Amino acid sequence: MALPTPEQIEQVHKQLGNLSVNDIGALVSLSIQALVEMQSAIEQGGSPGGGGGSTETTYTQIMNANDLGIVYVYADAGTADERLTEITYSSTTVGSSISETITYAGASGSYRPVSRSRSIAGIPE
Repeated sequence: MALPTPEQIEQVHKQLGNLSVNDIGALVSLSIQALVEMQSAIEQGGSPGGGGGSTETTYTQIMNANDLGIVYVYADAGTADERLTEITYSSTTVGSSISETITYAGASGSYRPVSRSRSIAGIPE
């Protein structure tokens, strides 16, 4: 999910009046993070704000598995802007994988994490 452009933030700023562009940007980032977390909870069989306890159980099973596999994915690998964007933990004995995705905002030289989400998937046979 992409963050809003400065032009989009400025347009909302004009509509809301006395909030600063930074305030609106912060509100939009928090809203996006909340939506990502709700979507992740729903996909994992939980309810928005309900926690999705099955994911924690699967996560623990995978992390304790004898055949734990971990894959790291980087954006801009090998450059000064290299940053971790995804970690996938998997186990064929558990039959699942869990991916943690990190979303960043900013521009070259000043990226910062704005959200982290976790999703679960079965491993195809």
